[in-house]
Amino acid sequence: MILVTGATGTIGTAVLRVLTQRGVPARALTRRPPPASTPGVEWVRGDLTDPESLRPALRGVTRLLLFPVPGAPEALLAAGGGDRHVVLLSSGSVRDDTAIPDDTAIPDGTAGPDRAAAAGGAIAARHARIEQAVVRAGMSWSFVRPRGLAANALWWVPQVRAGDVVRVPYPQAGAAPVHERDVAEVAALALCTTLLDGARPVVTGPRTLTQRRQVELLGEALGRALRTEALPLPQARERLLRGMPPDLADALLAYEAATVMDPVRPTDTVPRLLGRPALPFGRWVRDHLDAFRGRPQSTGPGTPQR
Repeated sequence: MILVTGATGTIGTAVLRVLTQRGVPARALTRRPPPASTPGVEWVRGDLTDPESLRPALRGVTRLLLFPVPGAPEALLAAGGGDRHVVLLSSGSVRDDTAIPDDTAIPDGTAGPDRAAAAGGAIAARHARIEQAVVRAGMSWSFVRPRGLAANALWWVPQVRAGDVVRVPYPQAGAAPVHERDVAEVAALALCTTLLDGARPVVTGPRTLTQRRQVELLGEALGRALRTEALPLPQARERLLRGMPPDLADALLAYEAATVMDPVRPTDTVPRLLGRPALPFGRWVRDHLDAFRGRPQSTGPGTPQR
């Protein structure tokens, strides 16, 4: 039995889909009432920071996908889950070659940001601390590190529905947006085999694209001439503060500023591990056009993932 936490989010939903398509027994953890019955999935209620609520979810589980909630590794350990293999959904902003940008030491070379993430250090630091907690707990682990989800484009949905202009603070910020299906398949490999035990794969899309180019590709798929305009930083920050604390908002803006001059470069993780090319941003757009056309979407954008 495999346990998937964060099961109603973008990545958790995709992981459940991959597991059920492969006939792998899966249990899904949710804080809210479970959604409609899903063939092959057993839904349980629980909270990642409440050890008592985790105990029933862990019965019979050998490996689990851990959503990056502060305090979750400690709660998992307190619930008796220390002997399970943890596949942590981390962030590609965390790297292993430099020190984390605060006073928290990360032992055993487990974490540290790269150049772009150094500007947005709060993002890297948050995930690095959770990686550190897993290591300190003595659990067997794999750290799957997506580097910029294509699903971050869902933040543009209100603007696309309202008109043909998408305003972002840094139109020339360069990312290699990754389809959640690719992240899910790498996570499923870590959940269903031992091939990635102790590994930290960074998962990206196949190409570096500016936000301007992403908007253009979205417009082409919609049959509209979408364009970008630069959003003044005070307005961009105010918009972000509606959904996140100030340190993460400032870190995200600093990160995007850094990727103008130092864009995210694609990794070979998907072709190397999955034996096929990474899915392009255009494929992600086609898979999510209903959201931009105004039809219901099952999952929202969440916090932009870097």
